[in-house]
Amino acid sequence: MTASKERPRPLHLQTIESLFAELIGGSAVQVDNNDALSLPTNDSRAILNWYRGNQAKWAGNVAAKDVEALVDSQSASVPAVPIPALGTPAKKRRLRLIKLEAHRFAGIHAYGTFDNALPKFVFGFREPITLFKGWNGAGKTSLVNSAVWCLTGQIICPQRPPEPCGSEFEGQFTRTISHINKVLWEDDVPYEVRPPDLISRDPQTPIPVEVSAPSFAQEARTTIFASLEDMDRLLAEGRDRPAVQEGLWLLESIVHAFQGMESDRGTVQGAYFIKIVEDLSRHHQGQVLQQALKWATQLHGFLSSPTGGGVRHGVICGLIWR
Repeated sequence: MTASKERPRPLHLQTIESLFAELIGGSAVQVDNNDALSLPTNDSRAILNWYRGNQAKWAGNVAAKDVEALVDSQSASVPAVPIPALGTPAKKRRLRLIKLEAHRFAGIHAYGTFDNALPKFVFGFREPITLFKGWNGAGKTSLVNSAVWCLTGQIICPQRPPEPCGSEFEGQFTRTISHINKVLWEDDVPYEVRPPDLISRDPQTPIPVEVSAPSFAQEARTTIFASLEDMDRLLAEGRDRPAVQEGLWLLESIVHAFQGMESDRGTVQGAYFIKIVEDLSRHHQGQVLQQALKWATQLHGFLSSPTGGGVRHGVICGLIWR
């Protein structure tokens, strides 16, 4: 790496023609970390010029006659290769991906080892716009990263700027039940997964799998919807007053969940519905919750009023909850 007095053109702004012209002509090219790459000797520039004129040799092995030609090229003078203009043409140039081919790229290949790698992932782009749809972890970002890494040497990282990724690493993971069972079978583990159980293959005896307990929010949601279904059922059966009582119980249960709650404006100290609502309203003045509490109070007062009839209350209650 050598430093250049003039600011070199970055590598990602080069074409293959301009890169040849810059390096063969003795200029530098900016690479990673603002370093500059150049070919300081005539011999190195002559060898690169030989490869420029023999691009058919790039993909093949170097033969003995090619080595002799490389040696002979060092005795010849290096020609001046004109640097092509890289300005924006009159007609805007647009590059389009034709095919994406990935080999052992993390996130795209689900499993495999160094000695037994999966076939290459190949995807052809047929339309001007391609949309990828999939679950979290399905590999959408990995597809984009494979193209970004090929073009820039960097990868996209969540919640932070792109970063270099120049090293390979070994790793494997599974993401489907069939993959998990395949690994268990190959490793002589006498079990297989049959959701929600882990089954012993011999004998076929279910092994209990621990199930995580539902969260408080999930339990609350289940309770609320069960209560609303009970209200619908009671109204359909013509049992209006029990439906009203169920509505009152639901309102008071929801409000009492806030009892003792602390906030930056104080603690909810009320012991019953009205006092709890007053504390909550005072702590959330001007917010949506204050208006919701006002509606809840009006509904609570209507349902608990001793002057109304059961039919009248039950019908209104059903309309409100629906």
